[in-house]
Amino acid sequence: MSLDARLDAIEKLTSAGLGSLIVHPGDALYDGRIASYWSKSQHVRPWFIVRPKTSDEVSRLLTALISCPDCKFAVRSGGHTVWTGGSNIADGVTVDLGAMNEIVYNQDTKIASIQPGARWIQVYEELDKHGVVVAGGRDGNVGVGGYLTGGGISWFLPRFGFSCNQVVNFEVVLAGGGIVQANREKNPDLYQVLKGASGNFGIVTRVDLLTFVEPLIWGGTRLTNKSTTAIHIKALIDFTANLQRQPENHCGVGWSYQPDFNDIVCLQFMSNTKGVERPAAFEQWLRLPAMVDTTERVTVAVRAKHAEEPDGYYTTWLTSLIKNNEATVAEIVVKHNEMVEKLKSKFPSSSDFWTLALFQPMPGFIGKLGRELGGNIMGLDRIEDDALLVLTGVHVKEASMFEIGDALCKELHYQIDSLTRKNGTTLDWVYVNYADASQDPFRYVGHENVAKIKAAAQKYDPSGVFQTRCLGGFKISQSKASG
Repeated sequence: MSLDARLDAIEKLTSAGLGSLIVHPGDALYDGRIASYWSKSQHVRPWFIVRPKTSDEVSRLLTALISCPDCKFAVRSGGHTVWTGGSNIADGVTVDLGAMNEIVYNQDTKIASIQPGARWIQVYEELDKHGVVVAGGRDGNVGVGGYLTGGGISWFLPRFGFSCNQVVNFEVVLAGGGIVQANREKNPDLYQVLKGASGNFGIVTRVDLLTFVEPLIWGGTRLTNKSTTAIHIKALIDFTANLQRQPENHCGVGWSYQPDFNDIVCLQFMSNTKGVERPAAFEQWLRLPAMVDTTERVTVAVRAKHAEEPDGYYTTWLTSLIKNNEATVAEIVVKHNEMVEKLKSKFPSSSDFWTLALFQPMPGFIGKLGRELGGNIMGLDRIEDDALLVLTGVHVKEASMFEIGDALCKELHYQIDSLTRKNGTTLDWVYVNYADASQDPFRYVGHENVAKIKAAAQKYDPSGVFQTRCLGGFKISQSKASG
């Protein structure tokens, strides 16, 4: 740690009238905020944390930090990025937006204005009071800011595409300290690139989201014996191929080693956003006997609460996109199961870890929805194939287990890439919010979109603060993307 740089940053923030926002190591709040990152891989310790509550405070603290030439910083909203340094920093300052969690609903415009540090469970519970919902995170513990600027997958994905498509305005603090609005009329170039290219232009301090009426949804998670694997794969392929005709339905199908069962189980999470219970679209899964079944007809807020994933693990995630192909899914499941056996052979029998090979339908029309709703920067509209979004993960409880878990998860990802390229079923696209630090999402958004991201970064951050001083996330300057 550079003591001089740390003291310089504290002095500049204090001179700007922001000293009360600083949280130092040794403070209970400091330890609590570090512990609140979902993945223990993010539990690094910055020089100190700054916790603004308003856009003006973000502007002033950003100006102060930039004036310290040796000070780097990271920005956090909910803290759900899994990899080390994704939204935290060891040698610098973490700007923690967690205290910026205000949610305001405008009855006249039907717009919800939400600060980035709010969690989706807070958003849903507040909007419940007004009888409306938004297309937001499925896990209620996820934060608003990073989720939306990375795209965002909701239960309403087949109806609206990525959640960022529902944003009508971003409020952004730029590196120069200016506070701007980005929408279809004002700064439309910035508006478009903020939908998928997070962390390259400024700090988002408010999003304005479309709302709609959807009183209840039906859904939940079911766990079944791994002997039903073939049925699950066939059902997944059929569901994906037919999704455009039944966009009120959404699902994910996966294979997961679960320590409670000491075995691999098949899992399905499913939802019907019109509140229809046990719809025919899920019949192939629903007729299988379940070891666990949490399906219920509830509000979105209750569903999001019940969908929260356990925290407190060192986590590795990697992601890819493949064609909706039965044989390919079957091969990936076999590779996942082989990885589980390797993990079990390397860890003590009592070790607490779990794995995931998850497939989520991503048919060709999803990308086109983004274009129809004003455009985003994600590049999925270039892909016309019915596809499956693959997420592979290893979650280990102890730091001593992480190196092995991380290596084997990456080995599985490389195996998936190799077999899908051999089979002709790979699709070159990487979802930002699932990507590992070793991946390069912007490489696959298309030349035109890359050019837009680079142009916006140069226009709104000409000094490159968010490329070189603000660490974390994926930087267009570090991508191998051409455009």
